[in-house]
Amino acid sequence: MEVKFLTLKLLNYNVENIEEFNNIGNIIDKTISKNFSQYDIAVRGLSLHDHPNLSLDNLIKIILEKGTDHYDTKRRMAVSHDFYKEKEVELFAVSIKSGEEVCFAQEMLEDFAIGAIQDRGYSLRIDLLVIYDLNKLVNIPIKYPDGIGKDAFRFKDAKRENTILGFIKIT
Repeated sequence: MEVKFLTLKLLNYNVENIEEFNNIGNIIDKTISKNFSQYDIAVRGLSLHDHPNLSLDNLIKIILEKGTDHYDTKRRMAVSHDFYKEKEVELFAVSIKSGEEVCFAQEMLEDFAIGAIQDRGYSLRIDLLVIYDLNKLVNIPIKYPDGIGKDAFRFKDAKRENTILGFIKIT
């Protein structure tokens, strides 16, 4: 399959505009449903804040080459690096099976805008969604105090770049 490149121009989207997250989330969900519903997918949200020296296009270029945004071996995960590294977690994403209703984006927007404050002390804006082939990832269940997390993954194959189905820029 050829990698899809999409752009969503969401003029109302900023981390302070929480009351718009439902509408913005619906637009993102519909875009993913329209373009990727025939696949089992994992959707990874990224913020350029975590890649301060890169433009969106340069980040996409690196991800296309490496299959991941972890391009610097010295760069650590922003939260609980050692905990996740020992479990061999390579990425966090939302999994959606073919035929399932796509209904995750509002929660992801809130996690970045509000949840990141707890972990990092500041909000994050989602600038890019990377769509991975879920069948080329291995889920790593993570036990947390409130249950089992299902959003941690590692790649099945060393050729991570073959896992990418698409990109959605959010501008």
